[in-house]
Amino acid sequence: MELRAGDAPKLESELGDLFFDAFLLAATCRREHGIDVAAAFRGAAAKVRRRCPHVFAGEQAHSKAEAAAIWQREKAKERAAAAAAAAAAADTAAAAAAAPSGRQD
Repeated sequence: MELRAGDAPKLESELGDLFFDAFLLAATCRREHGIDVAAAFRGAAAKVRRRCPHVFAGEQAHSKAEAAAIWQREKAKERAAAAAAAAAAADTAAAAAAAPSGRQD
């Protein structure tokens, strides 16, 4: 998105609408489901830092396309790590299920 002179007030209003929806959703999730909103916010902040090293670390993106490619690369890394963790958990569960219980009937 490119801002032009005079666009800031409209953008500010739109951003306010977005925050309103997010705050309402967070309050509802906290009240009805016991969600830790602060933990969710910390997770979102960590995710944006991981996925945007061109903004928050030393990596550079010289175009929107490069920034999008970096985002996708980092997202793919997250998915691969999650898949590896799920596979390890499944292996651990299978090993525990196959182990003798030590009970004598």
